[in-house]
Amino acid sequence: RDGAAWLTEWLVLPQICLGLARALAVAERMVPGLVPQPDAMARGLDPDGLSLTHAEALSFALATLMPRPEAQAEVKALCLQAMKDGTPLSDLAARRWPDAGLGPVFDAATQMGTAPDEARAFAAAARALPDPG
Repeated sequence: RDGAAWLTEWLVLPQICLGLARALAVAERMVPGLVPQPDAMARGLDPDGLSLTHAEALSFALATLMPRPEAQAEVKALCLQAMKDGTPLSDLAARRWPDAGLGPVFDAATQMGTAPDEARAFAAAARALPDPG
């Protein structure tokens, strides 16, 4: 980088650090009061009730039954139909492939992979850190 950019960065760095320090102080007070609300979180993931957030998971599930490009095309067509007539993707998929056992695809709890275990491990590691205060 040229010297002008370097000088400008150093001019704003103190303000950036002060802003970060304030954000961390606010977060430190807020975090203990945070309580997960699973129902509200689920509504946030699917505000229109069409289950479209599960389209990718559906295409992966269908790829075990047909070639992947065909599965993706099928899911795309179902998504367009869901948006057009307001029928949830989960209902359309159940009608189209009644014996495929696709119910778990539309259950967010089964779609989290290793995230819950990783979050628990992170929280445990954070609790094990020495208190900086």
